[in-house]
Amino acid sequence: MKSKFLFCTKFRYFIGEIPLLLILAAAIYYNNRIDGFFKLYPLIFICAGAIIFIFVYFFRAVSVSFEEIKDIGRFSPRDKAVINKGKTLIITLKKRRKICIELFGNDGKPPFLPSMDENGDSDAPIDINLFRGFVIGSGRVAISLLRFFGVRAEDAQKLIASDGEAVYESITVTSSQDSGLRQIKILFTETLNSTV
Repeated sequence: MKSKFLFCTKFRYFIGEIPLLLILAAAIYYNNRIDGFFKLYPLIFICAGAIIFIFVYFFRAVSVSFEEIKDIGRFSPRDKAVINKGKTLIITLKKRRKICIELFGNDGKPPFLPSMDENGDSDAPIDINLFRGFVIGSGRVAISLLRFFGVRAEDAQKLIASDGEAVYESITVTSSQDSGLRQIKILFTETLNSTV
């Protein structure tokens, strides 16, 4: 299944690995020069375990495919949602190289609570936020995500830079400025498949 990975963790969170890597390298190098039954093996195991734990703890990503969007990472929320006809993927370019990715839709189901329905019709499905994730990146990451869903390069560049709309066979993409932030909406007019 074709998918795109977007990283959620900044590189600086892994800087704590550098001292541990240096200690681990030194412990391995000097291990044979130490007398004693255990030598430096406890230190080697502790450093290796700490390196693995830090990586696993801080690693977070969002995986986007034609079928679903989901969180990846042992300590991530592990949310996921199905992408199909009628749903809208919203890409919001935030400040400080952050992007918010949200999926709205209803799966044809009515709201859980009657108060959620604005029209008073408790059987009418309404769009709700099915997924929200924050990834690291700027306009280039947003462009690569648009290109993943089949948006032409020139259209993607225009949609990142200014308001507009691009209509394709299976998606409709609109771009607007909201509270000073660029927001790009991908409405899925058809359910995509891996052959797109």
